[in-house]
Amino acid sequence: MDACSAHVWVSFGEPCQPPVALRSRRNCLRQAPYGILARPGERDLDMVLPTSADVNAGLALVGFAALHMRGRSTIAQYNDFKSLTHTIARQRYFRSWLRKSLLLCGVPSLFGLLVVDRFDALWTMPSEFSDVAARSGSFFPAAFLIVSIALVALAIFGRPQGRGRRKALYIGDIEALLPRNDAERCWAVLLSLNAALSEELFFRLALPLLLVIITGQAGFALALSCILFGLGHAYQGRAGILGATVGAVLLTMVYLESGSIWVAVSLHAAINLKCMLLPPLPIAGVDRVALIGWELYSRLRRWIGR
Repeated sequence: MDACSAHVWVSFGEPCQPPVALRSRRNCLRQAPYGILARPGERDLDMVLPTSADVNAGLALVGFAALHMRGRSTIAQYNDFKSLTHTIARQRYFRSWLRKSLLLCGVPSLFGLLVVDRFDALWTMPSEFSDVAARSGSFFPAAFLIVSIALVALAIFGRPQGRGRRKALYIGDIEALLPRNDAERCWAVLLSLNAALSEELFFRLALPLLLVIITGQAGFALALSCILFGLGHAYQGRAGILGATVGAVLLTMVYLESGSIWVAVSLHAAINLKCMLLPPLPIAGVDRVALIGWELYSRLRRWIGR
């Protein structure tokens, strides 16, 4: 009896004797002709052992984690940046962040898609996301409205920032990022566009796709990517984390509904450009109402803490 017939069940034969090495068993199963199955009570080895796609996706995820561990000093860098007053020094940071975003998100995303041979996902939404997209399509308008209201509420009732009697409202601690002259505005445009492209390719496409290849759970992969996107904005404080997470949910819904990552990239770019270049909430009376609301909230917290 040869090695292959010793480890498979033939429809007209009997179970054979104890198996040999796992590697030879898998080779035998792959070489077995049609109609030859695994022994009763055993799982198909191709369902137990990782495939090449699983291995490649796992290696890509490990590479992602290693890169982001090396670049985790964002909070300390941002605190140093906030103390800067000279525009040349500020532009040096802008240049560094632009390069860092490309190296941590943009390039690894393309590499990850290349590793698992899924470059087609740049033009067509992966089939792994189809079920989630179909389920979310029925309640997309209501969910989109709720998330949009949540973002507006975060902006209105977020902590006012700035100096003087009239303070601006932002979601998170981003006031220091706002450009102060034309040269910084150019960098702000580049940063906004690059962040939209790199972060959407990473958090809305490459990362969840690699996760779903390994776990088989598209909903879990997309939800985890939204959470990680929010945590990536930890330098903006708790409000920034919450706002970024809610924004990630919004962008994910837009991606699933449209079926195109480029629609999500365009919306992300528009949001970034608005935050960096246009005055926050240019609606008459909103700043005053928000400031009153924040003052009442602060007094209530102080009263409760007594």
